[in-house]
Amino acid sequence: MCLAHTLRVFCETGSVIRKKYDGRPSIATEGLIIDVRNHMEEDPRKPLRRLAQEIGVSYETCRTVVRMNTHPYKMQSHQTLLEQQTIPDVLRTANGSSII
Repeated sequence: MCLAHTLRVFCETGSVIRKKYDGRPSIATEGLIIDVRNHMEEDPRKPLRRLAQEIGVSYETCRTVVRMNTHPYKMQSHQTLLEQQTIPDVLRTANGSSII
């Protein structure tokens, strides 16, 4: 059986080297990547499970697209410095002592 298979492959392709398979096809198309990116720009703190439900893909697919093609999905917000605040004011601890 093995020899017959090898002979058939050789007759069909002219070689006995095995074909290289690409594996399972990816669902992450350009359209999906753009869709995920647009949803993330609208609300970057939205949980991935809810994002996956809105787009209509699985959680793992959404997670893969976010991790591979965008910035981290857990956005952190920082308090902005106001003009009347100075650097030494910000660097003071709660008890009034300076960090520097």
